[in-house]
Amino acid sequence: MIRVFDPDKYRLLILRRSTTKLDRIADLVDQVEFVDRESRTIDDLFAEERIDTVLHCATTYSTTPGETGAVIASNLSLPLQLLETGCRHHLTTFINIDTVIDNCHSSYSLSKRQFREWLQFYAPQLTAINFSLANFYGPHDDPDKFVAGILQALLTGADHIDLTSGEQKRDFIFIDDVLTAFGTVLNKSADLGSEYHPFEVGTGDLISIRDFVERLKQASGNTSTELRFGAVAQRTCEVMEPAVDLHAMERLGWKARCSLAEGITKTIAEEKKARHQ
Repeated sequence: MIRVFDPDKYRLLILRRSTTKLDRIADLVDQVEFVDRESRTIDDLFAEERIDTVLHCATTYSTTPGETGAVIASNLSLPLQLLETGCRHHLTTFINIDTVIDNCHSSYSLSKRQFREWLQFYAPQLTAINFSLANFYGPHDDPDKFVAGILQALLTGADHIDLTSGEQKRDFIFIDDVLTAFGTVLNKSADLGSEYHPFEVGTGDLISIRDFVERLKQASGNTSTELRFGAVAQRTCEVMEPAVDLHAMERLGWKARCSLAEGITKTIAEEKKARHQ
């Protein structure tokens, strides 16, 4: 996201944990200022800095019992504190990164949905933008994420990968298209007005998890890893065909440009290149 902001137009303050790894933005650290959460309170930050826009990207995803507190802290408590404090200090715009997948039995989705409601509650006081993403993918992503994890297993020649039946469908969008979508919304934000503005971002095309993973395997050149579809039970209340409403983005003149085949090819090429450096 940092790459979307023109350093000549924006001064960027990045609120982070002191343990946050910066290797993926190593070439950009001179363009931003980092604020460690442990050393500066959010109240002090707003009181001492002139902040007009907040972009909330932090998120915690976990299905592990006992980690609900961490999910709530990152996905609900933190953005709500930023939103509430910002409104006291005349914040003009709040942009929240969200998901189009709303699983009724996921603590992650519940926390996201609850903050969405708070954002709507505060919307009359500022421009409130909810930026909901389909399943985005691309090179150099966190291996804990679905696509990056599958790709890592394929590129390292894992013996097998345990998966659900793979019948559920998803809209996979390449990261470059996500960034152009965000840039489009950012450039229009000053004209949107003080109300709640939901934007959903995807390609508009659904593909089954099974088909997607099989395409990843073929494109990676892997011929040995066994894809064990059905080895993992389907989650309760699994979303089988998510609906992505692209009308708001289309009204701004945006649409995804990168095809699935092109996105997969770019991702694999970059991952292979990184492994040989």
